Amino acid sequence: MPRFCTLIQLNKSAQELATHIGEVVINKCFCTRRNPISISAAAIYLACQLEDKRKTQAEICKVTGLTEVTLRKVYKELLENWDDLLPANYTPADEIFSSSFAATMFLKINGYPAR
Repeated sequence: MPRFCTLIQLNKSAQELATHIGEVVINKCFCTRRNPISISAAAIYLACQLEDKRKTQAEICKVTGLTEVTLRKVYKELLENWDDLLPANYTPADEIFSSSFAATMFLKINGYPAR
């Protein structure tokens, strides 16, 4: 994961958050059918969203070698386990992201209009 974060020029806080998310996913077996690269890519994408680092799916897929479809599928799986992914007392960098963030993103990914 550090190599991918370096290639897309993430700062230390976003990299640490992505690493934490990836470790939780692997340790708690949230995405058992996914390989470590796809989990890393989705964790990086989620961390970028939370840390207000504007990285596109295409940018992340370019450095990880995934397709955007795979990234979206794994990202969706991460959102299903939202409550367990973040460090204790974590506060997103952007006020837009509140406790309703996961619900809104889940609806958006599944084609429903956001509330």
